This record gives sequence, C-alpha cells and structure tokens, in this order.
Amino acid sequence: MIHGTVFGSGTGTEPCARTESQKGSVAATLLCLMTRNMLSAKPAQQATWRKRILSVLMKVRGSERAHCIDQMLRVFVSENGPHALDAAIDTLSQTGISIVDYAWNYLKSDIAHWGPTSERAYEPNDDYWYILLRAVARSDASELDRMRIVLCCANATCRGIREAVVESLRDIGGPVALARLQKFAAKNADPFICKIAREALEDMES
Repeated sequence: MIHGTVFGSGTGTEPCARTESQKGSVAATLLCLMTRNMLSAKPAQQATWRKRILSVLMKVRGSERAHCIDQMLRVFVSENGPHALDAAIDTLSQTGISIVDYAWNYLKSDIAHWGPTSERAYEPNDDYWYILLRAVARSDASELDRMRIVLCCANATCRGIREAVVESLRDIGGPVALARLQKFAAKNADPFICKIAREALEDMES
C-alpha cells in the first residue's frame, strides 16, 4: 500500500498514486468481507466464494495485491481454527508466484525486525507462517522458488514453524524434499517433529 501524503508537490503524479492506493484499500475491504463470507458459508458454497475471491485478488496489482493478502491473512488467522487455516492455504496457493513473492518479502521484513530485544523471530505468530509456507508449497511456482522459502524456515526455534516446514516438504515432494524430511526424522531434537517427518516419509514412499 502507498503511504504518505499525496498533496503539494505539483508534479501531477501523486493523485494517480493516491487513486491506486484507494483502489487497493477498497479491494482489501471487499476481499476481507468475501473471505468472512467464505468461512461462514456451507461447504458446498465455499468453492464459489473462493473463485470470487481469486477473481478480485488477481485483478489487483503490485504492492496493492500484497496489502490485500496481508488483510486477508488477518481475517483467516483471527478465525482461529483448522478450517480457516485450510481455507487460507487452499485460496492463497492458487495465486501462483504472487504468494511466493509475498512470503519472500514477508520473511525479509521479519528478519529486518529481529534484534537483541526481540522475543522471537517469525512474527506475528505461527499461524501466519503455517499458512504462508503451506500455500507456497502448494502453489504452481517453480520447485526452486518454493523450496528456497520453505528451507529458510527449517531451523526455526518455534515448533509450529518447523511443523509447517515438514508439511510443506511433503506438499512439494521430490528427492530434495525427501532428503530434508529424512534429516528431520533422524536428527531433530523434538520428538513431535521426528514423528510427523516419519509420517510424511511413509506417505511419500507408499
């Protein structure tokens, strides 16, 4: 989203930027409303709402699309339930390279805020990263782009992030994902992560 004032320079360019920002804000408001409608709809109606959401989202460009995704994530996470997380993953994974770009920029922004006084990395919470990593893994972006983001989070101290990494590697599949899952299953200090990594390996090898 474009920040700052748009008056007083006399260049003639800021009013256009202001209009684009307003369009993005309107789109974000509409998408948040549609997202809430999808989450409250009956299962048979959810696919229709998802198509409508994607139709609007993919018409928004550049930073305004990122702003829309950001606002939608807030809605998905605020619903606080597995259904909302699954719906978020299913929806955002269909935006292709857009969700990869968003997740990469989100990670860089997150890293920039780490410091001696930070309580933890990967803000604002685990659910954001669970949605982002799983959506990236299921997108139709290149395997290299998807794997790069997922593996950047492989050593996170938070269990919820590592769980998302394991499930994302299962989603991506292939020899690289298989090798990383084998390491999780054999060497991770967290028994829960070892367990779900073994389950992912069994699923991939069956």
